[in-house]
Amino acid sequence: MPTPTFNAVVITAASDPLTPVVARSSSRSETSGISGKVVTYAAGRQRSVSHVGTTHQFVMTLRDVSDLPVTLPAPGTGTVVPLQLLQEAWLGVRIVIRDHRGRYFEGVYFTAGVVDRKAPHLYDIALSISELTAES
Repeated sequence: MPTPTFNAVVITAASDPLTPVVARSSSRSETSGISGKVVTYAAGRQRSVSHVGTTHQFVMTLRDVSDLPVTLPAPGTGTVVPLQLLQEAWLGVRIVIRDHRGRYFEGVYFTAGVVDRKAPHLYDIALSISELTAES
């Protein structure tokens, strides 16, 4: 059975799925881990203290994000500025991501690193997204 492939990353706010930002992704890395620390007790004994559950962190760079208004395809939804959504409106907001391989996950990010491109009105945006696994 053929696997569907996508040529872009689609990001939307979970509360407003009709307002997507679609961009190419030049890189995407994933880090998995658990929360924990090493505790030192009397006589220098050390023990590992960890918490149940795995965390996932995704770092991706979105390429050629425009700072010009874009008309949305859904009727009556108006126009949006993709750069403004990613850089300001969606900081700390639950988002839904469908990456270029068709994988779907929900997450949140708190910073957006913007890099100017030589082409006018185009930017690259680096996002560090923490996957959310429970409703917030």
